[in-house]
Amino acid sequence: MDFGLLFVLLGVGAVFALTDIFSSSGSESDTPDPENSPDHDTDAPVDPPDDAELPDGVDVVEDPETGALTFVITDEFSGAGILSGVPGMADILDLSEFSGNASVTENDQGEVFLQIEDESTEPTLLTGINEVILGPGDNVVNVGSVPGGFGVTATEGTNSITAWRGLLDVTLLGGTNSVDMADSGTLTVAIAGGENRIVPDEDVSGTVTILAGATGETTLDTEAFIPVVFEREEPGLQITPAEASDGAIVTWETGRITIVNGTEIIFPEEGAGAV
Repeated sequence: MDFGLLFVLLGVGAVFALTDIFSSSGSESDTPDPENSPDHDTDAPVDPPDDAELPDGVDVVEDPETGALTFVITDEFSGAGILSGVPGMADILDLSEFSGNASVTENDQGEVFLQIEDESTEPTLLTGINEVILGPGDNVVNVGSVPGGFGVTATEGTNSITAWRGLLDVTLLGGTNSVDMADSGTLTVAIAGGENRIVPDEDVSGTVTILAGATGETTLDTEAFIPVVFEREEPGLQITPAEASDGAIVTWETGRITIVNGTEIIFPEEGAGAV
């Protein structure tokens, strides 16, 4: 036998064997499926943040229909950390169960923080949260430019609510409240109760809506032309022009609003009347 030919044949066989091994190792069953890859963008709902990322004293409630998150702050709140909302959702910071004083403020870098009145508690970074429900304490909301809109609901307590520009949507249910938009933008305020003072800058637009059955007293003091809209014509409603300005005092059985400068008062059935 020609031993040279034998070695050539053995060499060819080894090449085929190695080729088969490498082909098997790269078979379809071992190839990553891009549809199931961890980096693949799917429409699956985003899970709430892990408990390890949250400060103590925060209950996270997920809306079963929309997936939006509500971060409920309790008196056990430890501060620090991050409260991170779900991108694209209307996520809420709820302080209604927190009995202390709290502030939600924006720094020069556009970051928004929650700080409670406790020297030992570090601020908590808020991301993706665009609505705050205020609690019974002395509370401050001071945000800068809010082009996507920022919502504040006051239920009780003493509250200072300010935005510099953008869109600020405020609902006043109770408490003692000061509302101010200091530069320009759109301010919408819905009033159901409380003792309220609303002082937008002259370049601000928007509306003040008196909800059905509203109680308490409100002062609207602005050179901007912001209409006052009544959701219904309240029982006992009277309009008295203010002698000291171009405004008016509007009273009804359960409430009152003092309009310092001229504006428009709108009722759902009888139309509008300028004062």
